[in-house]
Amino acid sequence: ISEPETRPNHPEQAGHFSAAGGMGLCESPIFPRDLQGSVFVCDVVGHLVHRDVIRPDGPVFRASRAFEDSDREFLASRDPSFRPVGLETGPDGALYLLDMQREVIEHPDYIPQKVRASLDLRAGHDRGRIYRITPRGGTPRRFPRLSAMSPAQWVRHLGDPNPWVRGTAQRLLHERQARETAPALRRLATSKVRPEGRLHALATLRVLGVLQPSDLMTALADPHPGVRENALRWSEPWLASEARLQAWVLELSSDALPRIRFQAAQSLAAVGTPDSVDALAALYWRDASSPWTRRAVLGSLRPGEAGQVLRRLAEPLPQGAKAFDASLAAALQDLAESVAVQATSAPGDFAVSLELLEALQGVPALRGALLEGLESGLARSGKVPPIAPAALRAVTVLAARPAAPEWISALRLMRRLQAPSDPGVNQALAESFQMATNAALPVAVRLPRLRAMELAEAPATWLDGLSRLLGAPHEEAEIQTAAFDVLERLQPPRLGRWLVDRWSGLPPALRGRAGRLLAERRALHGDLLGAVESGAIRVGELNLDLEQRRRLLRGGSAEIRVRAARFWSDEEYSNRSKLVDEWLAKLPAGGDASRGRKVFESSCAHCHRMGEVGMRVGPELAGSAHRSVEDLLSNILDPNMAMNP
Repeated sequence: ISEPETRPNHPEQAGHFSAAGGMGLCESPIFPRDLQGSVFVCDVVGHLVHRDVIRPDGPVFRASRAFEDSDREFLASRDPSFRPVGLETGPDGALYLLDMQREVIEHPDYIPQKVRASLDLRAGHDRGRIYRITPRGGTPRRFPRLSAMSPAQWVRHLGDPNPWVRGTAQRLLHERQARETAPALRRLATSKVRPEGRLHALATLRVLGVLQPSDLMTALADPHPGVRENALRWSEPWLASEARLQAWVLELSSDALPRIRFQAAQSLAAVGTPDSVDALAALYWRDASSPWTRRAVLGSLRPGEAGQVLRRLAEPLPQGAKAFDASLAAALQDLAESVAVQATSAPGDFAVSLELLEALQGVPALRGALLEGLESGLARSGKVPPIAPAALRAVTVLAARPAAPEWISALRLMRRLQAPSDPGVNQALAESFQMATNAALPVAVRLPRLRAMELAEAPATWLDGLSRLLGAPHEEAEIQTAAFDVLERLQPPRLGRWLVDRWSGLPPALRGRAGRLLAERRALHGDLLGAVESGAIRVGELNLDLEQRRRLLRGGSAEIRVRAARFWSDEEYSNRSKLVDEWLAKLPAGGDASRGRKVFESSCAHCHRMGEVGMRVGPELAGSAHRSVEDLLSNILDPNMAMNP
């Protein structure tokens, strides 16, 4: 409901949810049930407080706008100085909202000087508000005076419905180190009070250093999942030695609730027995659809244990419908990547993964996921494990079959394993290149074969073919992009000269990539500077960022640095404020749309679109119509003043 304003810093965000400030959680029992479990997010720019409702989503949570707030925010103001920055629950159960009260919220450094001169940047520094939010009709301000109570009384308040009261009671017991309350805490932990009371009692025993395995045995069987979940976490220091606790963790790894299984997956890391590995394997495939549980299992496996999880997958295949499940493929890819990262320390697991390729015959989605995971893991580790030639047979067979969905994945893995050249694979690549450069074939057929070229040792004739693809005026953009990808990876001799010679014929989308490539590789700097000096490439066409300029100005030889300094500076900010001020003084009172259209058509329409005029290469400019003339001028003449979208 606030008045939309042109913000000097981010004008494109006017009227949109913008800056997330302090957050608050509603657990107080004085509020209606539909507010329980709500999270509040303060937005200082939008003059509002947004509410989301937290709901379980597998082992984690998901936040979404409450149905009751579908056409409004929880709290909003028309006061432009209303700047909510935090929301807390008070001792009385009410919500307390902090309002900073400032007229200007942007950082002054990013406000154009002409706009800044008209603002009082400190307006509101002597103000501030705290709102007390209650249900209609208010709420009693009475609450227990904990400061006047004994530790035994604090224990009784650990089950208070008010989260502030029970949290403060636990804090006081901790600060006082009131270990004499341990018997009372144990009675509370096994009582029928609110589950929060049992949980606080256990947590207090823990922070006082008097928690015992027997306390956890009871908590692990608690009817409330929140108590069981935390008891799992707190049992970990004893799991290596307490067989009874181990048995409970194994039991809870098959709990009906995904959040309990998620925590059990993490706690099983402290067990380290064959039974725990078997439980982790079963848990991994049961919860394959949850990336969080998969990561928890992978984090609990030790080197040499992943092979058991891999073998568990092969048991229901190849007929099971689960084999085609997308989440199963994602789970297999994650597991294979973890195996490959540890391939040198656990070569047995890597060997099992290659054997699994045979077991997955007929399930290309899973086989492709396995190959991609292994290649990605080897890339992360940077190491190549020793592999027997016989173990590579299944990969080599796939790498020689371009029609197979897993073909490129198999090629990538062969390259990562530094496998010896294979005649069948070389023949498949040569035939694929002929198809990739055949414009008469469909793009869907050509594209995968073209992308495969970067995985081969390309002969010179291939480079000529790729060159023709980039220069062909009617070639599909996808094909040209893929051809450039291949050239960038292959790095043929005289690549810089090759790019410079073809600069004018490159499509606009690829010219930017070519410029970055020339600027970022030291071996190509001489070719780039020669082209700029001769006028073959204009400085403005390159649009180099600070780091790219610094590569030219600070890296390489002294000669390159001197030549580059003639065209670029090393300043992080352009410091063009004087130029901006001069032009701001020249601005007329009004504009001429017909003259502006001619300028747009001649200078801008090659890359930008406005209405029905122009090309969709750069961003469309219609979204900038609400920006002030001063703001547009400042950003055009001093583009490094602020990094706006």
